[in-house]
Amino acid sequence: MGRSGTSLVAAALGELGVELGPRETMVEARPVHNLHGYWEQAAILALDDALLAERGASWSNPPAEDPGWERRPELAPLYEQARDLLKTLFGDTSLWGFKDSRASFTFPFWQQLAPSLKAVICIRNPLEVAASFGRFEPEVTPAEGWLGLWLRTTAASLVATAGCNRLVIDYREWGTDAEATLARLAEFVKLPVSGTTNDENRELFDPQLRHHRIGLDELLADHAVPADVQALYAALTLAPTNLDTATLLARRLVEERNIANAARTSAAALAEHWEAESARHQAAAEAATEELRRVTEWFTALEASASWRLTSPLRALKRRVSRP
Repeated sequence: MGRSGTSLVAAALGELGVELGPRETMVEARPVHNLHGYWEQAAILALDDALLAERGASWSNPPAEDPGWERRPELAPLYEQARDLLKTLFGDTSLWGFKDSRASFTFPFWQQLAPSLKAVICIRNPLEVAASFGRFEPEVTPAEGWLGLWLRTTAASLVATAGCNRLVIDYREWGTDAEATLARLAEFVKLPVSGTTNDENRELFDPQLRHHRIGLDELLADHAVPADVQALYAALTLAPTNLDTATLLARRLVEERNIANAARTSAAALAEHWEAESARHQAAAEAATEELRRVTEWFTALEASASWRLTSPLRALKRRVSRP
């Protein structure tokens, strides 16, 4: 999930020696939002956006879980584009990587191109994430709120990377022991940490840039935070090196959300059907009422006419003759 130290982790990996592609093709830094840069390749973001659009989604309105979506034949042009893009950005480099929070939902696509992909999953207290997005992205309002988006993005990243070599980095770790955190990253990518790398890392992590500090106990005590958000973050925080429990929980949450979405879709379709039926019956009733009004007006006009009055005796005689 964005605002979770993803840029810091990407920068640290770059300093360790992971090839992140040319700096000139990366998304430009924004002084207020991300002072040291995003470390994102603009073309990869655009391709991930296209992948999400193919599924009727976006980064702030992510797709429902759809196993096997990455094998759809209509994605063939995007695969060709991605192959060319990886070749252009990284050439024959053996150790390369990219950073994009959208990859939480597009990871299976990239895995088709590079089966040995590793994943670094960045986490942060969901309340801090929500506060940070509220400050830096006030114009964006996900339908389910920032906490809901945190849950969907984090759960999706765990489900998508199940079975892969992966590492969880909690944003808090940079503040408690940045050197140990860098060492974990270095071990993960099998690269050494030099004194220069440590110096660069200290410059990248600026405590003044962390504007929100909320503890796990505060998250768990906040009754406004959904229980599934609390549970998933607690599982990741309390056992970051054992992701099985967190992944099982994430998979259950994803499945439950899919069931809920399907139920909502079914209910919406049923409501639409009955609304259409109601409108049809209403139209028929209005048409019948109009016809009755028209006939009544016609009969009233007939009774008031001179011919009706002149033939009244004949109608009375006819009624007497017809009686038994």
